[in-house]
Amino acid sequence: MKQWIVYLILSGIWLIAAIVNIAEQRQPAVIAFNIFAAVLFAGLGAGYALLSRKYGETGRWKRWLHLSALLMLIVVFIVILLVS
Repeated sequence: MKQWIVYLILSGIWLIAAIVNIAEQRQPAVIAFNIFAAVLFAGLGAGYALLSRKYGETGRWKRWLHLSALLMLIVVFIVILLVS
């Protein structure tokens, strides 16, 4: 299975989790993190698909894509912890 398909499946799972948490009226921080994770995985999937078509499966672009996603995750997680 291609890597970008895995990311899109993970995005769908996080979106379903966000919908369930909205239905159960969870805290806004939990819902915001679920939606952020869905958007993050969708962005990873789209970026991975576009860059693999342009540059092939090997390259430094994979490291930069994953590193930028990790940094975004850390920053948003810290912000959510500070807000809640």
